Amino acid sequence: MGAPDTIFAKSYGDVISLLAQQEGSQILKHNALTIKRNVVGEETYMDQIASDDMEDVTGRLQTVTLNNPNYSRRRIAKYGFTKAYGLDTHDLLASVPDPTSPLVQNLMYAAGRKYDDRILTAARGTSYTGQEGGTSVALPAAQKVAAGGTGLTVAKLRSAKLIMDQGKVPFQDRFLALDALGMEDLLATTEVTSSDYNTVKALVQAQLDTFLGFKIIQLEAPVSSNATNTLGSSGASYAVAWHKTGLGLAVWADMGASIDKRIDLVGQPKQLSYNMSIGASRLEEAKIVEIAFV
Repeated sequence: MGAPDTIFAKSYGDVISLLAQQEGSQILKHNALTIKRNVVGEETYMDQIASDDMEDVTGRLQTVTLNNPNYSRRRIAKYGFTKAYGLDTHDLLASVPDPTSPLVQNLMYAAGRKYDDRILTAARGTSYTGQEGGTSVALPAAQKVAAGGTGLTVAKLRSAKLIMDQGKVPFQDRFLALDALGMEDLLATTEVTSSDYNTVKALVQAQLDTFLGFKIIQLEAPVSSNATNTLGSSGASYAVAWHKTGLGLAVWADMGASIDKRIDLVGQPKQLSYNMSIGASRLEEAKIVEIAFV
């Protein structure tokens, strides 16, 4: 005779849940940049026209002076990204819940985060201008707010606003990307949480929607973070302020799922894959401000 626990039942779950993660692109969700779709070729360009000034009329029947517009352009290179899961046929037969749907959702979220990663890398990185995009342009020091040994303060956001105001950047469609540490710093300031300065939402829900004219976008570094492709780097973190027309995204192939049967493998298992080809660039230095904090 066996012990009573011989017949104890085991109950297995019939639902697969996703672990905590940023659910897709927060920047695309806010329509926060200029997008060029259906691109072909190994690289593409976004063309621009510089601002100009009117000329004085100095006399009657004055001769018309024809001027050449001041054109410029930014080059955007293509980057491909992919991720695939294999679902063995025998594994599926042994599983109570079908993992296909949550796995596809997991890939979709990862693809969205890669969008944000590439966009913010372009915001702070080197852009390329000129007829063939051969001239490199770094973000100037004048477009950077130094860490100064302090966190993300309201004074730093005011400095970013001043830089953009003096650069004649339009007041509408300004955005600010920051991480949880930056948000924590801001929520600790009276100007942000007091109803005398801001909406009650920031105080009650610990969320900051808009401040100093910037639409706030909170996102975190990807799992495979490093100093070159995230908001933060060793020794400092960065928030990025920008105008919608200051960042450009080119889409060769938008993120999309593919579910295929692998007839070359035993049991013809499923292959779930997500693929995309995109590129991003800073379009104008005056419309980007990097804010460092510790």
